[in-house]
Amino acid sequence: TWIIPEDEWLQESKQICERWRLSHLSGPTLPEPWLPLLPAWKTSVPGVHLFRIPDIYPIGADGYVGQTIEDTLRGWKLAECEHLDEWFHIVGKANSPRNRIERFGRFFRLQHYWRLLHERHAGSLRQCKGLLVAAFANFFDVSEDRIKADLRLIGGQLGGEWAMRPCPLSQA
Repeated sequence: TWIIPEDEWLQESKQICERWRLSHLSGPTLPEPWLPLLPAWKTSVPGVHLFRIPDIYPIGADGYVGQTIEDTLRGWKLAECEHLDEWFHIVGKANSPRNRIERFGRFFRLQHYWRLLHERHAGSLRQCKGLLVAAFANFFDVSEDRIKADLRLIGGQLGGEWAMRPCPLSQA
């Protein structure tokens, strides 16, 4: 068998995370993107703070400051970022439905964790859907009705018994 030396594997992992703006992988199918640090550093000048905002992060602020941040993050096109063009379009200020990103992030994490729990503990979860919905509502800080609606929407997109099927990414 062929084994990649640890330092080579680690370097390749760092390059992949950097390329796709990931802080780490919580699991094989659960990437965690870079998040802003607000405020990141205090400066020696009173009243001035430095912030770290990744270019993949949507900017919600309007006005001069919001436009300046948007222009700074995505104002020029770098050849090494072309693979992120579609994402930059989604999070750009010109895309008015960008406020749905948080909701879609919740869908992704909900279906991921819901599927994992059912894959590993299906027998134990048969009579516990209400408790599981309550736990997810608490975890995501939304109502139980919101989680139920999210699960209906996910089920409508992925079909019945979606949680019992293996994750498509794990079959690759």
